[in-house]
Amino acid sequence: MMTRAAAPPILEQLQSAESVSAQITALRALKNELIGHDQRKEALVAEGIIPALSQVLTSRWPATNQNESALPQDRSTQKSPEDCEACLQATLVVGSLAQGM
Repeated sequence: MMTRAAAPPILEQLQSAESVSAQITALRALKNELIGHDQRKEALVAEGIIPALSQVLTSRWPATNQNESALPQDRSTQKSPEDCEACLQATLVVGSLAQGM
């Protein structure tokens, strides 16, 4: 019986990031790793990249409920530049996955 290979190091780095800046670093590396490489995209999707990206997006920019926009309405709810950058990088990875698959 074949055993499932360990997640690629870049995916492990994203999943185990302990700070927003570590997450951003992992997302940038992931983006650079994937752009133009359809087989890598397919492999990472099979290894669970979609839930990891979803976690980044929902943890960095959560909506307060289903009827409210996730965009900040006033200064008290605005996100940090790092949160915005993490969301941007995750969104770029999602876009790259969608474009190549």
